[in-house]
Amino acid sequence: MQAPLIPNDEEARLEALDALAILDTAPEPEFDEIARTAARLANVPVALVSLVDKERQWFKAKCGLDAAETSRSTSFCGHAVLERTPLIIADTFEDDRFRDNPLVVGEPGIRFYAGFPIRSLGHAIGTLCIIDHVPRTLTERQVRLLGALARQVEVQLEFRRREIVSPKTGFDAESRQSNAAQLALSISFRIRLHPTLKLEALGGDFQKLTGYRPEDCLGNVDLATARVHPDDRPLLGLALNAPATFARPLALRWRVANGQWLWLMHEMNVRMEDERAAFVEGTAYPSSRSEKTETQTSDKTKLFAQTLDVLTIVDLEGRIRYQNPAATEVFGYASQDVVGRNAWERIHPDDQSGVADTFLTLVGGDTDATSRLRYRYRHKDGSWKTVESIARNLSDDPAVGGILMQTRDMSAWADIEQSLASAQEQAKQIAESRQLLIEDLRRVQEDKQQLFALIVHDLKSPLMAVAMNAQLVYEDAVKLGMDLGPVVDIIDAGDVLQRMVIDVLDVSRSESGQLTPRFAVTSISDLVERCCKSIGGVFRGRQQELVFEERLTQPALAMQLDASLIERLLQNLLDNSSKYSPYGSAIRVRVSDGEGHVHIDVLDEGPGIPDRYKKQVFELYAQLDAEASKHARTSRGLGLAFCKLAVEAHRGRIWVEDRPEGGSVFRTVLPV
Repeated sequence: MQAPLIPNDEEARLEALDALAILDTAPEPEFDEIARTAARLANVPVALVSLVDKERQWFKAKCGLDAAETSRSTSFCGHAVLERTPLIIADTFEDDRFRDNPLVVGEPGIRFYAGFPIRSLGHAIGTLCIIDHVPRTLTERQVRLLGALARQVEVQLEFRRREIVSPKTGFDAESRQSNAAQLALSISFRIRLHPTLKLEALGGDFQKLTGYRPEDCLGNVDLATARVHPDDRPLLGLALNAPATFARPLALRWRVANGQWLWLMHEMNVRMEDERAAFVEGTAYPSSRSEKTETQTSDKTKLFAQTLDVLTIVDLEGRIRYQNPAATEVFGYASQDVVGRNAWERIHPDDQSGVADTFLTLVGGDTDATSRLRYRYRHKDGSWKTVESIARNLSDDPAVGGILMQTRDMSAWADIEQSLASAQEQAKQIAESRQLLIEDLRRVQEDKQQLFALIVHDLKSPLMAVAMNAQLVYEDAVKLGMDLGPVVDIIDAGDVLQRMVIDVLDVSRSESGQLTPRFAVTSISDLVERCCKSIGGVFRGRQQELVFEERLTQPALAMQLDASLIERLLQNLLDNSSKYSPYGSAIRVRVSDGEGHVHIDVLDEGPGIPDRYKKQVFELYAQLDAEASKHARTSRGLGLAFCKLAVEAHRGRIWVEDRPEGGSVFRTVLPV
């Protein structure tokens, strides 16, 4: 086994993983659904979201596996994070790195593996991986869609990272405590987002820092935002209306009472109510112009580069006023390529009317109204992207003054949905085909049963004639003192043929579920004794002794059973024992009872049955090999199969055992 190498960026990779604060956290539905989707998409039993820590790989999400983590030294994902492309192992037995890996030769028995790297801050921190217990390959479409799912994991991790104020960002409280001058001039604020924007609280050194009294600004967000530099108002509008988008402090210019512009750094936390952002609270503190240069660049590049969604402001005339850099990644257009242009010109012609209608409804409706819409948008390379937008009317917000659209690329999910829809359609077609096949098989079964019934009907009369004439010949031979052997053989053969024909019909009925016993109260002792007497002549002709032994604790025991089926059961068992037993031997039929059951045992002195055949002899058309049947006549393969069917129709059991003194015992147990 080859342990995974340590990547060159290991220290930075582990820092990126630690910054997520995700290890050993509880399961989350977003990640679980991605794992389940990956398993369904590739039709594999196991799918994982695996994060590679220093000494282990830990599973944030898992489908089809109980383990929470494994050692990194034996992990497949430890190898996958070394790659820029997916690591796909079609057959682990054929790969020197893995063929003797404990996860291959032991549980969970990995024969196929595909790992798609997951990156955070540019470093591979884990994989979305799928596993199968048999060798296999992936289609190009599956590889592409699984890669898209891995990117969705990255999106979820990025959302998580933005919600965490990490000590490594340089903007945490501990860092600020080192600067007493900044803390001495800080403002606290709280802004209500729903149902309307409202500045609810101002604290700290607001008046000292700005020259305004807090009571002059409370409750009036418009008055406050009007004092923001015009170039910074769209940024403030985005922060208030998509607050979860921003994880780093935001630098904005405010006009203070003396008319000058003051740079303030704003740290914001989103508070939730009823599963939606309800208000924003945070602090603001002065920033030098050098800090402004770095952080304002973050406003327009770094912060928006972290924003995976496309954020667009569309004015009420349908023209784009602002679009963040994420649009370049998603659509290929730079900001200068879209600002000032018609917002709908790159929307698919079939979707334009629906998007325009939604836009007009928002413009003509209440402010703060929200709509969700899905449509196709033309990429710069000419391809069509399926996207989903949440559009919000913020025309009354001076920082936005139009429709704010938060757009996400849904192309991968659209492909996955199409693939799953196709799979569902195929499953539906398979189910319909299966139903048609079942109906065809039912018709075939009915035809076969009718054929068997015709065969039985056509054979019954000639077989009866043979049996009657053979009996007449037997009586004449007795009177004339002739050799009875050939005549007895004819009679025996006729009896066998008659039972065989009836067995064929009953086996056919059992296959179609129509072997239904006709129950009647019957004395079990009388039935077995009568059957032994009726077949006794056959045994005498073979110079064999048939012995009936009654060991009932209730000699007059009567029970509900089908006398005809049980009689033929005994005839088949006795015929089988006779054939497998030598001439001059004794065959015993023993009847006993106990614990609510009746036991019927047929004991013979034949060569016995090898263990490997003890169940097989009761199956349809089973026939022992030459060694096992060297002391027997030919087997027709239906007699014992019928016995099993007849016993099961009575809710009983039948099996065969070896006798210590030699031979076999066929045991039948029937409920009383």
